[in-house]
Amino acid sequence: MRSKTIKILGYIFTLLAFYYIYLAFNKLNINWESLISLIDRVNILLVILSFIIYVIVLYMSAVFWSYLVHCFSGDKKGFNRKLIGIYAQSNVGKYLPGNFMQLIGRNVLANNLGYKHSTIIMASIYEIGYVLLAGLLVLFMILLFNLSDISLQKSLLLSPEKLAITVVIVFSIIAFFVFFFKDKIIDYINQNEIIPKLKNTFLLGLGVFIFVYILLAMANLLLLSIFMDGVSSNDYINILFVFILSWIVGFVMPGMPGGIGVREALFIFMLSQKYEIFVVTLIPIIFRLINILGDVCFFALYSIKSKKN
Repeated sequence: MRSKTIKILGYIFTLLAFYYIYLAFNKLNINWESLISLIDRVNILLVILSFIIYVIVLYMSAVFWSYLVHCFSGDKKGFNRKLIGIYAQSNVGKYLPGNFMQLIGRNVLANNLGYKHSTIIMASIYEIGYVLLAGLLVLFMILLFNLSDISLQKSLLLSPEKLAITVVIVFSIIAFFVFFFKDKIIDYINQNEIIPKLKNTFLLGLGVFIFVYILLAMANLLLLSIFMDGVSSNDYINILFVFILSWIVGFVMPGMPGGIGVREALFIFMLSQKYEIFVVTLIPIIFRLINILGDVCFFALYSIKSKKN
């Protein structure tokens, strides 16, 4: 009875996800006539390469999350490949409102395999932490060595004074919670073995997601090279910088399905400092289409594979 209920919920979850994927297409407000008129100019091979890179990133993310679940569960039987399928199937849930439905999907499906809810939740929390930390680390390095031509201050419309005040407020809030809830935080860390889990997965997690950002920036650079001749390493750094920042902002914005709208708007606004607005408007639209198609193909691939097994 329980497995039947979960199956039905899975079908409902999937149908809703695909409905919101359809809405995602509409939200892009694509002028299909203008886009079709550019087909002669578009190098389809570069678009396909960008798509392949995105699917590789999805697979890497799925493997790492399944590795975290395996490590935290204490399962000595070996790596469970079904977890990759669960990641692929629940991944389309990110298009549902709230920006967290794919996490619920993972929890329900992985629990059906016998994994504890607490283990799945912790694995997803660590994954999110490593994604954000890897992105912030790359951003910090780019800003520290002044590698990008894109002005962060201009993009955020903040004066140095406002930026400094924002940083002070954020750190003050963190310090407040650490000071007043220190004992509870320490107890939670000890009970959930946070430090041992960090030791086992920290460097690997950072390495995986830094590489993921490098690949995704490369996919966007390929799209830039369609509309602009002679892209350079400096163009790549600009793309990397803007992509990471827009991705993080889109991720943390509550209620935005898959970060749709927020990421594209920030990406276009920041890159328009350096590149033609026409070019930087097309890149996120095409890449969003690649994202949606990649998510659907990844879902379909593992759905077919799981039925065969």
